[in-house]
Amino acid sequence: MTQTIYQYVVGAFVISQISVIALRQKSDVNAASECIDGPSASYRGKRNYTASSTPCQRWNARHPHIPKQEPPDGKNHNYCRNPDFDIHGTWCYTTNASRRWEYCNISKCQDNSKVLWSTQSLVGKGTIWSRSADAEIALKFPDIKSIYNSSEYSFVWSMASDPCHEKVFFSDHIHETLSIHSMTTNETTHRLKGLMRFVGNMAYDWLTQNLYWTDSSLGSIMVVEKTMKHYAFVYHSTDRIDSLTIHPKQRKLFFSTFGNMSHIICTDLAGKREKIIISHADKLKFNDLHFDYWDNRLYWIDYPGLFLPGSSIGSSFLNGSDVKVVYASTFAKFRGIATYQDTIYVSDRSSYKSRVENRFYKIWYINKNNYDRRFFKTLNTPKAVTVYNIREKTCSDEEDLPEGGCKNMPECEHICLPRIDAPRECACSIGYTKLGETKCVARIQTENFLLIHDEGQQKLFQLSLNESRSFNVIPMAYSSSVSAMALDEVRQRLFWWDRTQSAIYQTGLSGIDPKILIKGVHVKSMTVEAQTGNLYYADDDTEFIYVIGITKNGAYRKMLMKPAPEKRLLTNIQKIATDPLHRHVYWIDTNGDYNEGELRRMNFDGTNQKLLIKNMFYPRAITINIERNSLFFVDHIDIVDEISLTELQLDKDDNYIYPRKHVYNLKLSPFTNIASLEIDDPVMYIATTTQKEILQLNVNYENTSLIAVNGTPPFVRLTSVNVFKKDSSKKFSSIPNPCSSNACQHICLITSSNTSSCACADGYSLVDAVNCEANNETIKEDEPPSYNNTCPQDQYVDVVPCLNISVPWSAPVWIDDNTENSKLNLTAPDISNWTEIGNHNYLYTATDEVGNVGHCSFTVFTTSLTWENAERFLPDLTTFLISKECRGEQLIINVSCKNRSLCVTHGAFQNKTLTNIWDSANSNLIQSKNSEITCQSLCRTTKSKNTGLDAGAIAGIIIAVSLVVVVGACFLYFQMRQKGSYPTTDNIPLPDACQNHQYHEFH
Repeated sequence: MTQTIYQYVVGAFVISQISVIALRQKSDVNAASECIDGPSASYRGKRNYTASSTPCQRWNARHPHIPKQEPPDGKNHNYCRNPDFDIHGTWCYTTNASRRWEYCNISKCQDNSKVLWSTQSLVGKGTIWSRSADAEIALKFPDIKSIYNSSEYSFVWSMASDPCHEKVFFSDHIHETLSIHSMTTNETTHRLKGLMRFVGNMAYDWLTQNLYWTDSSLGSIMVVEKTMKHYAFVYHSTDRIDSLTIHPKQRKLFFSTFGNMSHIICTDLAGKREKIIISHADKLKFNDLHFDYWDNRLYWIDYPGLFLPGSSIGSSFLNGSDVKVVYASTFAKFRGIATYQDTIYVSDRSSYKSRVENRFYKIWYINKNNYDRRFFKTLNTPKAVTVYNIREKTCSDEEDLPEGGCKNMPECEHICLPRIDAPRECACSIGYTKLGETKCVARIQTENFLLIHDEGQQKLFQLSLNESRSFNVIPMAYSSSVSAMALDEVRQRLFWWDRTQSAIYQTGLSGIDPKILIKGVHVKSMTVEAQTGNLYYADDDTEFIYVIGITKNGAYRKMLMKPAPEKRLLTNIQKIATDPLHRHVYWIDTNGDYNEGELRRMNFDGTNQKLLIKNMFYPRAITINIERNSLFFVDHIDIVDEISLTELQLDKDDNYIYPRKHVYNLKLSPFTNIASLEIDDPVMYIATTTQKEILQLNVNYENTSLIAVNGTPPFVRLTSVNVFKKDSSKKFSSIPNPCSSNACQHICLITSSNTSSCACADGYSLVDAVNCEANNETIKEDEPPSYNNTCPQDQYVDVVPCLNISVPWSAPVWIDDNTENSKLNLTAPDISNWTEIGNHNYLYTATDEVGNVGHCSFTVFTTSLTWENAERFLPDLTTFLISKECRGEQLIINVSCKNRSLCVTHGAFQNKTLTNIWDSANSNLIQSKNSEITCQSLCRTTKSKNTGLDAGAIAGIIIAVSLVVVVGACFLYFQMRQKGSYPTTDNIPLPDACQNHQYHEFH
């Protein structure tokens, strides 16, 4: 009997081993041929054994285990399934009584889709990272790689992907560019310089290849077509617009606005058929919208503010119904959001630190079905998130909607914008007018207009001064980067300096057929002398002033002003202007510091250089109006003064104080800077670096209110404005012009009302009264060192308090014609204070062996909307003391009474100091939203009536009780997470306190 039993057992063992071998052989075959395409919860294959080759129990069986989960395709089978959306994949209950369940370990099909996110390091360099977008694949193969690394200070603010053409778009907040990164060649190009400063969000339409983005400073949505040449405004709001997303197939544009209330608005892709689908009354801010094709829903982040803790993820159907909170956190600061299949990705700007690790940040990924929440770490602060979705790309399929698409329609010359239930719309780039259905033209004006330079767009515009206020671009800007401008009213010519080409161009008012006058120059400011048409300019490299004579045979340049040796390291010329009445060139020089500014003058031929006014605060702009016989200039950033030109002719020393008329103090903002002003008596036109419109006022009335010139879309960053009138030449006709009959070969310079002289270009000498010949010099004249276009431009930086960032520029690289680089004497400014609010003037110099000095000067305009907004809500500074400090990355504003014997009273609160945390999203102080802050003579100590405990003791008790509740909640939560005891239909987000636990541990 014993032998029989033994033989039976041995036989059963052999049979079982043969079965196991057979199952393993089957597993090997299936492993090579079967894979799961998409989330494992969608698997409907017939694998019926586990990774250990144990057969699966039928889902409707009660032995050896009682199932608590049920597959969505029913229980009448024993196939591997994933009914609870386990991130580790499919599983089943086993037929082994001692092993309740096991994973089936079915491989995933190859998926090259990536989740991308941007970070910024402590030294301010931006990086874009990638990882597999399939969370199940990424869990097994965490292939985190960098796809873009900035070599200099940058901030990748927003991103969008184009898997159809294998590209990723991103905006650089610091360099104000749109960057296009190729996922195949790994090359990055930069476009739309100056236009991408305040991009909140961007989205790509693969059907039209249009890229949309929000500009929060303009309150606008903009679009650019695939060539990146033509861009236009799609939508404009008086409220702030931060986020947007699009549904290309349904031709829908979704975006969020933030004002007195927050809204999510839906329009078509032309910005028409506007409809509010969701509103917030509690001033939560919809941040970073995202449309998900997988479940046809909108996702967004509810964000209370940069300095407030906590944020949440919201979702709804496309019509705004079924609004729900997917996940909420009291600590996280969610900023970017994207989805892939059943996974939500969000970046978290809150910093974390464990006992064994340094500070780090997180990219969360959350399952939409069971709210299983995990994260991977990043050492630097994350911002934007997008998904490069290879699997779901549909590059040419357009939904069968009624009319409104761009396919099979006459091609739009600039931009095609799809519509819903309406013909597609052809839009023209800014400054163009639509001609017919598809064409766009720039209607060049020839009389009575403002000529405006927008450095943000690097273009020139005309704005009519008649009632129509018609507005157009001068189209030559598409082939040039305009960085300085001058207008010749008499001859109707335009001059501009192209920064990228380091060249001065000349053209007519139409902008057609521009010609290069001079190459290899760096212009800070330029102006035209009306009588001769000579062009004067200040060189930003050397701080020299030159004159260019323009003849039929060419352009000839001569240096007129060279700073004195003792001033070569200080000179920083801002603007120049010419006075045809008295034949003078004026310029203003900041000398690189506050209260060191000067107004200087010389004759047209460079003689009789004179200091007129010294110790000016910070002169920025200058203009001359001959009708009023006046010189106007800007000092103290936004104060306009007028001085009589006749008064300036008096022979006084530099200590004499010329009478000046205080014309106007704009008082627009503590951070407003007038860049240019022009007089069309009695109207003054003003361009500022911060306002988005041209301002006008009457110079004869000090109390005249500012009026925005209507009829234009918002500008990006204005730098200069000139007035052109059709009869402009008449105002110069009564002024004698001795050069009218002078036949100078190179340059004619007026020396008095009746006399002139001929001058030759540098390197040439007069051979008689009018003709020039080249000098017979064997050695070239030694020139100052040049930065060869590497000097930083003026920087406009909006800093966030309490965040440490590095400088947003690189030092210039110098070269010299005769001195080796190693022998140049270089100086660099102290830049430690650049993040402080205000204007900072910086000067780099290089001195060669003979004493010639090259200058690289620029201004950093540092602003902070956070500080500026906070100060508007603070109490009266005559009664209170205000202090600001950083605690980590939080902005703290403390309010106390100037009379230290008094206490700050705010509602029921009384103390010596009221600590306020600034709420940037709601533009208010958290502690002062609903009641007034005052100073009272007595301080009360708040105690509990029943216990006599002070506030600190009560707070300690509350914290202790809260810890007990949190621990209990986590324990119950993870008990429910065990297979068979957590219903998959329950909407139970993971508590914050349990965030580091892993769900798979409880299978």
